[in-house]
Formats: sequence, C-alpha cells, structure tokens
Amino acid sequence: VMHAQRSFIAMADFAREAQARVGRGSGVAAALYAEALRAGRFAPEATGVRPEAVAAWRAHFHVSLPDVVRVDGERNAHGTETLKAVLRLEDGLEIECVRVPMGPERNTLCISSQVGCRHACAFCETGAMGFLRDLSAAEIVSQVVVSRAVLGWNLRNIVFMGMGEPLHNYDATKRA
Repeated sequence: VMHAQRSFIAMADFAREAQARVGRGSGVAAALYAEALRAGRFAPEATGVRPEAVAAWRAHFHVSLPDVVRVDGERNAHGTETLKAVLRLEDGLEIECVRVPMGPERNTLCISSQVGCRHACAFCETGAMGFLRDLSAAEIVSQVVVSRAVLGWNLRNIVFMGMGEPLHNYDATKRA
C-alpha cells in the first residue's frame, strides 16, 4: 500500500525513510501510515505540515490500490452472504479476495498471495489458470485496505486462502 520508490515499506522503515527524504515534517509519519492502512489514502496536507513538507511527502511517497472490477455474492443456507471481490492490479492482472461471514458482525477475509497457482488441483478454479506471478507485499496488504476502505467490509480475521500458495511466496507474505 505505502510506497517509497515503488516498493512497499513497513511502518518502521517508513519512519526512517520519511526522516531521510522529507526531514522537516517527518513527525507525522505514523499518522500518515495509519491513515493509509485505515482509509487507503495518502493526505499529508491534512496533517497541518507546511506546503513544502507536503510537496516533499508527495515527491517521495504514494499509496496505490487495485481497482475493484466486480463483487459477486452467494447466499448460504443460513442466509449469510459470502462476497468475492475481483481486483485489478497495476499490470492488468486480476486477483480475488473473499469475505466469509463467520457469525454476527464476524467476517473473515481470504486474501491471495499469487496470481494463479502452479498446483493445478482438480477441485480448484485458480489452478486451471496456471501460475502467472507472485504478489508483492504491497499487493497483499492492499487487498485488506480495499476490503475495508473501499468496500466497507467489517473484518475480524484474515487468512491466506485466496489465489496461490503463500509459502511459495514466503518473503512477500511474511512482510505483508
């Protein structure tokens, strides 16, 4: 979600990068990072820093999220609805994340770690498409941000049960 020079960075790294790149005004790093994860937006001007600090923030950092292509729903016998969101990444490839109801006000989000899958299990539609590529840590985290900030889904749990095998993309999965 949060990028510096086109790569995802964790909060601690973001604070260090902010101090090095922005200098004055970097004290708002934690608030900017939290807002990016909560609301999916990057708004340094909303923190009250000076215009030159805003320009420095914008020159070095940004938030990007995948586009929501569609959301499909399916009701179960208990009347709750499982929702699948298809998300388009910057390179045009599509992934899925799925909101599964687990009880009143309890939803689990199944997120993807890869585009496609190399296992080709007979029961799995994802395997039929083959393996296209690993997701970056930012692309993995962005599924959660889109689910909460764009789709308004209330989530309690997150599991790596979407497209792909998370252990085959261990480094990015661990960072996410």
